[in-house]
Amino acid sequence: MCNKERCIDSKMIANGIVLMAIILSALFYYNNAAEIEQEVTEVIFSSLNDGNNSLAEQGYRK
Repeated sequence: MCNKERCIDSKMIANGIVLMAIILSALFYYNNAAEIEQEVTEVIFSSLNDGNNSLAEQGYRK
């Protein structure tokens, strides 16, 4: 039998894996924040432009 202090169970391993994933994601984001922001901005503006063109097309047809 193992004590609570010494025994590493599956819950502790799963929590460790989740913690490492969060830390790695934060490091990746920190190192690439400018590129990520540029890509997100590009996607948002592209979507808005497509929506605007679609509305303009619908208004032109009427």
